[in-house]
Amino acid sequence: MFKISEIIHEIDMRSGNRLKSECLGGAEHAVVTRFGPLEAAEADQVAFLAQKKYRDAAKQSRAGVLVISPEDREAMYGVSDPGRAVVVTANPYAWFAWAVQAMLHEPHESRGAMPGSFVDASAKVDPTATIEPGATVKAGAVIGSRTVIKAGA
Repeated sequence: MFKISEIIHEIDMRSGNRLKSECLGGAEHAVVTRFGPLEAAEADQVAFLAQKKYRDAAKQSRAGVLVISPEDREAMYGVSDPGRAVVVTANPYAWFAWAVQAMLHEPHESRGAMPGSFVDASAKVDPTATIEPGATVKAGAVIGSRTVIKAGA
């Protein structure tokens, strides 16, 4: 489950604050599980409007959170409260792309070469990498930062 305010925070960090978001209708408190298409999204999903020809579908969408541009907000709701959770951003498609990355992001806890793994002495393994039990890193291998070598690999 993902709180929209946390997704927005992650987007701000990842985009260098280049993609600002305005929350309406309590969107900052909304919790979603995933993205959904405008026509089929449910209350636990976020949907985005990237083309104005789909404004009617967006207004009728059951998505818990709707992501739209300032132009779409003006055309769809004017200055009125939209009566639903809405995120307004200059580029909803880019917002979606950043949000997917934020939602898929798993915090990385570096654990190094774990007991039960094998790492050849000549391999170069970044200290932020994790080598899980049952994994093998052969001679001459180079393992980069934040890499996870899963068991059996």
